[in-house]
Amino acid sequence: PTADTGPVDPWSLADFPEPSDWSAAGPGASSRSFTQDELLTPCGNILGGPGDVEHHNLSVVHDGWLVHPWAPEDGGGGVSFWDVSDPCQPVLHGLGYSDTMRESHTLAFGEVDGREYLAVDYLSTTESSVGGIGFFDITDRANPAWVSELATPGFYYPDSYLRVTFATFWQGDFLYVAGAGNGILIIDVSDPLAPELVNQVQFTPP
Repeated sequence: PTADTGPVDPWSLADFPEPSDWSAAGPGASSRSFTQDELLTPCGNILGGPGDVEHHNLSVVHDGWLVHPWAPEDGGGGVSFWDVSDPCQPVLHGLGYSDTMRESHTLAFGEVDGREYLAVDYLSTTESSVGGIGFFDITDRANPAWVSELATPGFYYPDSYLRVTFATFWQGDFLYVAGAGNGILIIDVSDPLAPELVNQVQFTPP
């Protein structure tokens, strides 16, 4: 509230589109009906792709597709796009693989110059002290392609909770990365093919 106007209705500050104004490129969520007996009963499953060791962390729906990352914490995996309009019979639409992708706890999507990218976690195949963030070009959902990576300072594996990258958030030209004990890493992703670290904010525990 303010002294002059009192409480402000947040809905009055923006002109939000109607849900019907949105359209997705993919088939969207399930339109299938289930009987009472079918509820809470598994009816379908997915594997990421060849070499999937079934280390699955999360899946999200993006632009009408189920986006499913599949990579263990020690690296080697990919991301798959699925048609789950019938969740009991999911259909693989496309997948991309990288031997340097590692387990991701979040998925950050960004669009640059008409192309769309996905930021995930990255780990070198040869040095446990080299890792950070990697990028898939997902413009073609049928053929996601690993296009770049950026090693972040202080990274170290196999300490899976203290010195690795954990979570990402893409906003405009910047990717914000939670690096556990390494603090918050701010990466310029205005060119996802050549990401650059611009700041590292570290915290002193109380």
